[in-house]
Amino acid sequence: MVVLRAREDQAVLPCMKSDLRDLPQGGEQLERVKVTEYNFCTYFDSGYLTRGLALYRSLERRCPNFTLWILCLDSACHSALTRAKIPRARIISLPELQTRDTEFDQAKQNRSRIEYYFTATPVLLSYVLNEVSPGDLVTYLDADLFFFRSPALLLESLAEASCGLIEHRFPENLEILRSRGIYNVGWVSLRNDKVGVACADWWRRRCLEWCHDRVEDGRFADQKYLDVVPENFSRVQILDYPGANLAPWNLGRHCVSASNGELLADNQPVIFFHFHGLRQISRKLYSANFGKFLHKPNDVVIRQIYCPYIRALVQEEKQIAQSIREWRRISPGHGRGALSVLEIAAPSFVREILKGRHVSQTRTRPP
Repeated sequence: MVVLRAREDQAVLPCMKSDLRDLPQGGEQLERVKVTEYNFCTYFDSGYLTRGLALYRSLERRCPNFTLWILCLDSACHSALTRAKIPRARIISLPELQTRDTEFDQAKQNRSRIEYYFTATPVLLSYVLNEVSPGDLVTYLDADLFFFRSPALLLESLAEASCGLIEHRFPENLEILRSRGIYNVGWVSLRNDKVGVACADWWRRRCLEWCHDRVEDGRFADQKYLDVVPENFSRVQILDYPGANLAPWNLGRHCVSASNGELLADNQPVIFFHFHGLRQISRKLYSANFGKFLHKPNDVVIRQIYCPYIRALVQEEKQIAQSIREWRRISPGHGRGALSVLEIAAPSFVREILKGRHVSQTRTRPP
């Protein structure tokens, strides 16, 4: 049982760990969380469009009531999402965020594009915290996450917290990677209260000062700053649960299995997986980049985690192609042979569809 002491000041408190294996999972609790509205935020550009949409669909299937705030990092992404059927999303353009935060706008002058994207993480969180009601929790999600189960139990365990973090959980043979951060920035929860807003502002200022894609002086991108959050802020809770943020870098630490149709990590339900490093090499070939993390996945990981996700990406690509066709049909000035900006930015898989080439179902070869 987790006990969190609420403090009005910013005094340092011991970091609390929440072990969801001790929480009740009966129907009474699941009924209670259905009435809760959850706020998530993410960002991506047109290159990650299908992944961002797959994230949205997985939340739509697993989470009854939610809003996903999406920062579009380029105009092609914004054009696609404003036409997509995603009623539970709030679309934010990059110029809109830059107008709201001029310091963020200026930061693009001294960092690369990917480093500017990293800088956007606490800026977006600060923006959304300013938009939601007092006391509401906002959770940033990386766009390459995918939910296999409702995140309700995770979020309910943060009921008394102002900040929620998840460790990378590196196995012993990957401890060297801790130099890039104890906590993974793929899931960061902050509450719209005194502590949560202060944490978001502190993190934003650190990233505006320095946010580069390298390890330097105890810093790494937007992520390494999270190491000191439990020391600097009160009411910080660590979500210690094997099925949350299961990822290629921690598969070597967990036993992944399936029972009665449910995915399990260390005999606990898998809530979401982080598909870091997944790359589409050709129309039918994907690389999961397991070798980088010195782990060979079992058949369950391939067939019941990666295959469903890749099928979801393929489905989103098909829907994008259909949306382009429809938009081209009804939009003046975009005749049969014209290409829109979205078509130019679309993944190669979509462009092949638009050119009329046959595309078969993509599958992943087992190890």
